[in-house]
Amino acid sequence: MNDHEIVLRIQELMDGVEWTPDTLNEIAQVLSDNGYRIRDLDGEKLPTSDETPENKDKFSLFYECPRCHEYFSDSGPHVTNDDCPYCGQRDVAPYEVQDNAEQE
Repeated sequence: MNDHEIVLRIQELMDGVEWTPDTLNEIAQVLSDNGYRIRDLDGEKLPTSDETPENKDKFSLFYECPRCHEYFSDSGPHVTNDDCPYCGQRDVAPYEVQDNAEQE
C-alpha cells in the first residue's frame, strides 16, 4: 500500500463508526503492516500481522545514534529505521543487520 491508500483505508475504518479501542487497534494495525513504527502508551512495539513465531525475530538490527552516539538494538520481521531510546533522535538507520533465518 502506498501512503495515499493507507490514508484511504484508515478513513474507511473511521467512517460512520463509533470509535472503540478496537477501532484504534485496527488503525494501528494498518499502519504497522505498512512499515510504520507504532508503539503503545507504555512504549512497547505493537506486533504486525506477519509477526508469527516463525518470523517474529527474523532480523536482528543494530543501531548507533548519530546525535548521542549511544548503541541500541532491536529485532523483528522487517529491516526498519528506529528511534533512539536515549535521546529521541528519529529515523536512525541500522548500521548492521543480521538475518537470523540464515543462522539456523
